[in-house]
Amino acid sequence: MKGTENEARLLLLTGENLFADAVHSVMIRSGSNVSGKTIGYWDVVYKNIMVIAKYPYVLVVLAAAVIIFFGCGTKCTSGFSKEVFLTYLYIAALPFGWYMFSVNHSYIHSFMTYKSLSITVFALLCAWSEMKCLIKARIKTV
Repeated sequence: MKGTENEARLLLLTGENLFADAVHSVMIRSGSNVSGKTIGYWDVVYKNIMVIAKYPYVLVVLAAAVIIFFGCGTKCTSGFSKEVFLTYLYIAALPFGWYMFSVNHSYIHSFMTYKSLSITVFALLCAWSEMKCLIKARIKTV
């Protein structure tokens, strides 16, 4: 009952049904229709990755991977944790879940939605660092 009262108040104040407009916008942005063409999930992922796959971004990620690979700053005080490793992988997958939910929005606005892939890159670098702890632990036991 309260929802309909609020809708009626907004309708009286603005002359528009803002709740219906909001629901309509969410339906459009989560749909897969872009300019009369059906866009798939993989199209969205590809378009966002292509925005980030530029020379400066790739260079920074490669530099971070090399630093982690050669062990600069990596301390394994507590050893490998399967739970921490899986948490990093879960965090790395979050942007792809958002792309799945908002196909239209992520495709049209890939110039800004690609930035969520930095979460994926950082989480994967952290997961790799965690894996290094497992590798170091196994080398020490041999």
